[in-house]
Amino acid sequence: MIKINKLVIPVAGLGTRFLPVTKGVPKEMLPIVSKPTIMILLEEAIDAGIEEVLFVINSRKECIKTFFEMEELYEGKVDDIKEITQSIKINYVYQEKPLGSGDAILKAKDFVGNNPFAIIYGDDLIKGKSAIKELIIDYDKYQSNIIGISKADSKDLSKYGIIEFKENNEINRIIEKPNINEAPSNYAVLGRYIFNPEIFECLEQLKMQSKNEYQLTEAMTMLMKKQKFYGCKFSGKYFDIGSKIGYLKANIEYALDNDELSIELKEYLKNLSI
Repeated sequence: MIKINKLVIPVAGLGTRFLPVTKGVPKEMLPIVSKPTIMILLEEAIDAGIEEVLFVINSRKECIKTFFEMEELYEGKVDDIKEITQSIKINYVYQEKPLGSGDAILKAKDFVGNNPFAIIYGDDLIKGKSAIKELIIDYDKYQSNIIGISKADSKDLSKYGIIEFKENNEINRIIEKPNINEAPSNYAVLGRYIFNPEIFECLEQLKMQSKNEYQLTEAMTMLMKKQKFYGCKFSGKYFDIGSKIGYLKANIEYALDNDELSIELKEYLKNLSI
């Protein structure tokens, strides 16, 4: 059985929804309580048995490299960072022009080689069990491409790629941002994937879309004509931390699980006048 041990995390986006702060700080470094988002994503990966990760960055995000390379200066004070760097090998590749998700993932071709691999999007935080671990379990079962999915509120269906199923969780197609009357289900694609390496052949054939970008969804549609895709209904709670409200909700819920903060925060929320 092939082991999924490599992960790609594309983080070269401009973070325009969080301007002006993202002019100086990558959105992936914004804290969830006290941990940068990328730490939580790597903890999820390590829990799933991932051994090596590739960050797709741009030159404005060198601070991500610095964050993981300077823990020796804070000996004894950042043991959780040291534990991550000792548990997973971290690599970097550059995407200098914002040419979309398809171009970003194509940058990982040499890193991945001829093996299946995982993807986690930096905007998508899933609280609870390791979602990528759940996808790996499904990959072991089906030996085919897996997409992480979860139910979305009807009012939010137009924000996501929505799944049309065949049977037994097999995916027929993905409809991008449909209106509520066109949506074939209420299951949305939410930032976790496992692909066979043939996805790179499809990525290399992509044509630029209207926003001067190459889209991963288009490559998936091409590969669906040749290989099966299955939806993994992960059990954790999803937060779109690329949005301000999603980021705030994530901070509140993670803080409520923090022993140092939960009692005082619960009291504050209880007494908050709205």
